[in-house]
Amino acid sequence: MKFRHSLPLLLSLALSACTGQPSLDVAVSRETEFTGRGNDAEPLLYVSITPGSPCRINSFDVALTGDVSDVGALSVTSHGEVLQKVKIVPGRDRYRLRFGRKLYGNDMFEICADVSMSSREGDRIGAELLAVNAGGDAVVPDRPVPGAREVLLCRKLIYKPGDFGSTHWRIPAIRQLSDGTLLIVNDQRNDSELDLPQRIDIVSRFSTDGGFTWSEPCYVARNGGPMYGYGDPSLVETEDGTVICMFAGGERFMRSDRDNRQRSYYAVSKDFGRSWSEPVEITDIVWGDNPDNPVCRRYHSSFFTSGNDLLVTRGPYKGRIMVANVAAAGPQSVLYNHAVYSDDCGRTWHVSDVAFGGGADEAKLIQLKDGRILMTTRQKGPKAYVLSQDGGHTWSEPGYWDNLDVSNCNGDIIRYNDDIILLSVPSVKERLDIGVYVSYDETRSWSEGKVICHGSSMYSSLAVLSDGTVGIYFEKGTDGRELWYENVSLGWLTESEPPVPVPEGVRLWEGGPLWAEFNVGASAPSESGSYFAWGEVRPKTYFGWNRYKLCDGLSTQLNKYCTSATYGKVDGRTLLENSDDAASAIFGPGWKVPSRSEWAELTERCKWEWTTLDGVNGYKVTGEGGAEIFIPTTGYYSGSYLKECGSFGYYWTSETDSEYPYFAWDFYLQQAGRGCYRGGRDNGRCIRAVKY
Repeated sequence: MKFRHSLPLLLSLALSACTGQPSLDVAVSRETEFTGRGNDAEPLLYVSITPGSPCRINSFDVALTGDVSDVGALSVTSHGEVLQKVKIVPGRDRYRLRFGRKLYGNDMFEICADVSMSSREGDRIGAELLAVNAGGDAVVPDRPVPGAREVLLCRKLIYKPGDFGSTHWRIPAIRQLSDGTLLIVNDQRNDSELDLPQRIDIVSRFSTDGGFTWSEPCYVARNGGPMYGYGDPSLVETEDGTVICMFAGGERFMRSDRDNRQRSYYAVSKDFGRSWSEPVEITDIVWGDNPDNPVCRRYHSSFFTSGNDLLVTRGPYKGRIMVANVAAAGPQSVLYNHAVYSDDCGRTWHVSDVAFGGGADEAKLIQLKDGRILMTTRQKGPKAYVLSQDGGHTWSEPGYWDNLDVSNCNGDIIRYNDDIILLSVPSVKERLDIGVYVSYDETRSWSEGKVICHGSSMYSSLAVLSDGTVGIYFEKGTDGRELWYENVSLGWLTESEPPVPVPEGVRLWEGGPLWAEFNVGASAPSESGSYFAWGEVRPKTYFGWNRYKLCDGLSTQLNKYCTSATYGKVDGRTLLENSDDAASAIFGPGWKVPSRSEWAELTERCKWEWTTLDGVNGYKVTGEGGAEIFIPTTGYYSGSYLKECGSFGYYWTSETDSEYPYFAWDFYLQQAGRGCYRGGRDNGRCIRAVKY
């Protein structure tokens, strides 16, 4: 391993071409969200430049990384204007983007790529900003955190705030139709994000090429003014090719009563979503004075769950269409689920017995191979389900999927084929990181899940396309929801994470442990590798107590490694068990997270020299016999933000703090010194493993 000694970290460089030698501050961040084949101008890097005084920027020197052949063109843009665009030359990865721009204050730039239609699913594309050229000088910026954009078969933004005059978009549903049409419907929330009775329309669009292009919006139901909209659409196609969209209208769910009701409707399309009938109301069948099921007289409100409805495809009830509804009863608005169904393609409707009561919410339906109907509902804690042996008339007691202790949020469940069922829902307790889960045993167990949208994300809907790929239509963002479509293969959803390189062990003194040559999740000594919450064995890029698996959402609700009832369930543990040791889980038996004493011994018995390796700050640690390792300045994660990378390094030890168990001990390093201190267990830190 070759090192070069570092100079003090330069936050700015003088540019001789600018009058008075002004400084130039350059900050670079990376876009790491998925991209799609054929997409143009996909951001790879965001560049913020602040001159000390007015100065002219001439060009950027950029290097493509990852699967360079997937990029057709490289461009630099600013505020939506393309400043320069160059075609990619096969075999060449470095380019100078010339544009010329006078800066008087801070300005923002994007370095973007056109993604080739021939890209392979799972390929990754990225870039590095090598230099900002101004006059005759070049500023070499600090590299941002490593990362790239993974290519999906298709990824398209369908709606964003402001499109078609609407401020918000919500409540997605998607359906692959029998003629090959891919159909989507959703709320157009014209004035605000609020639910009914706001001025909300239901709109549809369709695609005939798997989601690469979409029709203009078509109204399924248009609002009747500021206090009468329509919302929460769901889709089903009957055996005769009729498409039915179920939805609600009128008053808000919790304010509905006999005099001012939230109402239930459906609309029909006979041409696969190109046009729609006028809404047909069926409120009186679902609840009121004389509903189909007398039990439903107690309700004061009801709406259908958005997303996919069920067409029964086998058994004595073949051809039945079913939608789950949510109904409210009493002054406390206790929620119940029923199945509302039709055996004549929607001409008449019936209501089942109660499926969930006292803990119900938006629910979904699927048919199992043995003919039984399964309903699952959103709720706090592990997802619940009930089963029906008689086509949805009556229901079993609830069961629970313990490994789906995820967000209390509406998702979707569909059958992929005779052997596989798919389920989508945000993969943590908050509305973040929508994941798609796979069951190979008729929902008895589920996979770990594959995240299809990182960060803030909520409702989602699934479809199996004619070519066997999977379409996902979902909500993304917080202020001003966006609706996105992604298309992925089953192989991509079910593939395992690529194997993690296992490092060589370096013995730095006789009789001591082997210290890993690089961090867990890295492949070279200068790389930060993966970030882990303390006691978790799977890496992630968003951290917080609401996503920490060893608590119930709060730092005062620890469920493991707790020494005080003030902070959760007491078990007296302070030392990391092997089952919660990421080094052991990822590298294999024998490897482990170091203890405080092992870090202290490394500090005392070795020579530590502040230096750089591959442009990364850190320490060269030299043992008593001359063997060396490099420990980089990794920073740490709080929420979704990586902090202090390049100036501090933070590494977990195997010990919690016995007095304040929501803390664990870490080892920190910076140019001025190093040692052990405490950090919140929910934060993200790196791991340098040891082995005996």
